[in-house]
Amino acid sequence: MKTKSMSINDVLSELQLFSDRVLTLEEPVNLNDIKDFENRFGLQLPNDYKELLKRFNGIDLVGKSVYGVGKKSAFYVIRRRIPL
Repeated sequence: MKTKSMSINDVLSELQLFSDRVLTLEEPVNLNDIKDFENRFGLQLPNDYKELLKRFNGIDLVGKSVYGVGKKSAFYVIRRRIPL
């Protein structure tokens, strides 16, 4: 069976169909916040993930999280508690 490839826009549109009771979408960040994060941690984030962050800086769907970047993100809070 051949699977259809979805764009990041398709995925985000599908996510927005979920109820607020099972899905939390965080406020977006701008490109400067993303670049600051990459520079601070010496990372190069994938373009699809950057597009996600520019729409939603983190997602929680029934307890499964995709962390965002910046000082309001869970990754930042965890990083401050546990030095890498």
